[in-house]
Amino acid sequence: MLTINNYLQDITQELTNQEQTNQEQTLIAILKTKLQQSFHPDVKQIEFTFTTEPTNQELTITLFKMDNEANEVFEVGSSGIEGAEEILEDISYYPSPADQEEIDQFYEQNDLELEAKEQKAIITWFEKCFHKAVPVTFTLPAYATFHDAQESLNLHSSQWMDIEERWSF
Repeated sequence: MLTINNYLQDITQELTNQEQTNQEQTLIAILKTKLQQSFHPDVKQIEFTFTTEPTNQELTITLFKMDNEANEVFEVGSSGIEGAEEILEDISYYPSPADQEEIDQFYEQNDLELEAKEQKAIITWFEKCFHKAVPVTFTLPAYATFHDAQESLNLHSSQWMDIEERWSF
């Protein structure tokens, strides 16, 4: 029988299993590259935003460069105006179920509780990758959040903060 704890354990195992190791290593390599680059002076913080595709349990991570007033910073680059960039997409975060109908029904019954816990499990995994990649010299505030979420994780202090608190400088 599927329980919330089993479901969350399956997510953690899927993100860290052997098949996903290549994606995890790819993510760490991408993060190392992105975190070592120079950022435009108007960039005061970066945000990694997660979106999920629940029907096939896939995840996309997008990097946003932000000022301190919740505005995205755009730069003129070699390919024109550059803003947010998907750094990794189609990451499987849940193993292919034997019975998709059972998973769908389970998710419908536990949607509200599952969504928050699922998001925290995914961000916790990302935070570990971030810490493996972040250079000592990187001091720009960095956050991880889900699209339209009310909380974000400060990746330097490992503290969750309300979105309103984050933008109240």
